[in-house]
Amino acid sequence: MARKNRRRRGRGTTSIPYARMRPIEDWKVGGSAVDATGAVIGGASPTGPATWLMGAGSATILATGVPITFQAVALIAAPNTSTPTLGRMRLDDIKGSIFLGAPASATVIRAAVGIYVSEYNSNTGKWDVRDPLNTADGSRDDYFYLEGQMFDLPATGTSTAPTIIKFDLRLSERVVIGGGQALHVTVSAVGANISLNSAFRTLVGPVA
Repeated sequence: MARKNRRRRGRGTTSIPYARMRPIEDWKVGGSAVDATGAVIGGASPTGPATWLMGAGSATILATGVPITFQAVALIAAPNTSTPTLGRMRLDDIKGSIFLGAPASATVIRAAVGIYVSEYNSNTGKWDVRDPLNTADGSRDDYFYLEGQMFDLPATGTSTAPTIIKFDLRLSERVVIGGGQALHVTVSAVGANISLNSAFRTLVGPVA
């Protein structure tokens, strides 16, 4: 009898549906970006660079003094309806990098990247974004990552070996966001227009 029970238990474990065995965490690639005013680039059909932008010829141009904000994860606040909506989401980590380089002419570049939670303004249809190179924005104490670098970049096509500014992103702690909030990664640089490539994902945990 004991042997038969063991067989039943063994067969039972293999009958669990695949979906129920999947992990409760997953890696997410963000698919939109926000301009310096807080508006989603492309509006309802985002055309801004995704958080993974590493294909051949896929770099976007980061204009000097005009930040670009990647939406790592965003939860748009839903209107008051009877339709169930996502309430909260846990964000465990960010893995990857931001790459800057290839100016048209040799110059000194100052660049900064900041990760923070942003709020959506339903009246204006825009997000509250920051410029980490701005002294007032950079002095805030609610960043989960904030780093600045300065490099002397040679011009594209010169004999001088090219230099790439690389920011290795991470979260200092777990983050929980709710409706009308987003985890934003803002990139800002001054000195010249330069190429921008993103290569990062966000580890998303349980949702409610």
